[in-house]
Amino acid sequence: MRVYSERTGEHIKITSKRLRHTVATSAAREGHGELIIAELLDHSDTQNVGIYVKATPEIIERIDRAVALRMAPLAHAFAGAVIISESAATRGDDPTSRIVDPASTKL
Repeated sequence: MRVYSERTGEHIKITSKRLRHTVATSAAREGHGELIIAELLDHSDTQNVGIYVKATPEIIERIDRAVALRMAPLAHAFAGAVIISESAATRGDDPTSRIVDPASTKL
């Protein structure tokens, strides 16, 4: 079988080590953690699988998307955008979108 590298265009030798590496890297890209990858590779512990879950661009993009949804409201709050009326606000009907000064609220 002749397989060529997408990056270099050179012939890649297919070996059992390369196949194991490909399986582990693919599992990390799919979001599986060290325990699952260690199990796939038949390792008794996780000390040698960390290399596969290092922050690859694909993993960073997944984390960014997941965090963005939760962090966006906080980022907007700290950006200093002032809304004149609740009707102009994106989440004007959402009471959890309010930033309240605890010192100004009556107990």
